[in-house]
Amino acid sequence: IVSDFFDLGSSIKMSTSQMRINVKINELQFLIPCGSGWQDLIWLARTACIRYGQQHHPKGVYVPCLLETETSVPHPRRKVRDTLKDGQTVEVILKHGNREMNSQEAYWYSRAFGPQHNVVHVSWSYAPREILQNLMNHP
Repeated sequence: IVSDFFDLGSSIKMSTSQMRINVKINELQFLIPCGSGWQDLIWLARTACIRYGQQHHPKGVYVPCLLETETSVPHPRRKVRDTLKDGQTVEVILKHGNREMNSQEAYWYSRAFGPQHNVVHVSWSYAPREILQNLMNHP
């Protein structure tokens, strides 16, 4: 579904399609609606874990230690829409208290929940006013 967003002399469209991702955890699979996909992958993994905890015996709180596609292990802070396709299947591995995580799980888990999990790196540059004016005066 595509709807008109606004018109400034050209036709600018904004997609309103809804992404849905299949998430497999052990023997269960969940179809998670992701809207336009602006959530990050850790949100997807945690949402699937909540559903798993509601349907699996024993019921409880489960924590993801890895989310993987068929071909890769994407960073947990990447956006769903930038990483996955509508209808794609991913697998979530659960963290277990009595099992040590392997190196790939530990790395993903530290990126998802570690002390730097919400750090955002921003870079910017400054252009003096004279340079900007020159650029604007010379097409």
